[in-house]
Amino acid sequence: MHYSPARYPQPNNLPSQHPNAPQQGQQMQHAGQAPFHGKQPSNVANNRSEQQWADVMRLKVFGGKAALEFFEAETRGGKTGKGWKTIQIDAAYKIQGKEVYDWQRKSIIQITRLELPYVIAVLLGVRSSCAYKAHGPNKDKGFEMERQPNNGSVFFKVFDGQNGTKAVPIPMVEAMMIGHMALAQYLENFDGRISSDVVMNSLHSLA
Repeated sequence: MHYSPARYPQPNNLPSQHPNAPQQGQQMQHAGQAPFHGKQPSNVANNRSEQQWADVMRLKVFGGKAALEFFEAETRGGKTGKGWKTIQIDAAYKIQGKEVYDWQRKSIIQITRLELPYVIAVLLGVRSSCAYKAHGPNKDKGFEMERQPNNGSVFFKVFDGQNGTKAVPIPMVEAMMIGHMALAQYLENFDGRISSDVVMNSLHSLA
């Protein structure tokens, strides 16, 4: 897997076009495996090139009724001018009767600075579940995730007051991969001052 040293785009401006996906089961895919398709927004910080867009790591999971895409993102800088490296989630329904997903009507969730450690803890098996609400300008978006060992998955649900609820069971091994991506993003915020071992030990305080 490849982690880009480049600055990441503002998540709400990132286009997402996806190839057809299997009806059932899941598929993980790295953005570097195929070129980015779509028009780059004009208001993206640092005028990222097409190759830089392709370097953003993405992991996609497809289910029978919906699909999720997790990718590297960065919050807006605020007063400090420096954003927080995190993860964005795009969620889309499967189009009825077709083997494609409706990414044009996707729901978008950006994990906040304070939510990210809890998300990592669930994905990597330190904590059993977490849930967050009040995302989006209307405070009507959110997500829930719960480890379900008996089903061998992490059940992930994205809800959107304007665009319904999308739910996908993520197989444990793929949840682990997403967790590793999220952990790598978290560590980027500390510029090498802490290690993954320090973070993993600290996560147990959130269990």
